[in-house]
Amino acid sequence: MISRMPTHCGDETCSSCVVAGDYIFLAHHGGGQDKEDIIYQMRHTFEGMKKTLASVNATLDDMV
Repeated sequence: MISRMPTHCGDETCSSCVVAGDYIFLAHHGGGQDKEDIIYQMRHTFEGMKKTLASVNATLDDMV
């Protein structure tokens, strides 16, 4: 079974993630572009990924 999660970036043509069997495919997880600070941007990116993964009962520990 394939499940598509709602978008988080305002683009309704792109899901925040797609779950296909035991696999989760993430898309469009960037953030913090309001500052030119890579640490700030990466924190925002990982926070977005955490939220998306939580929506499908997964965590960053499930990533490879």
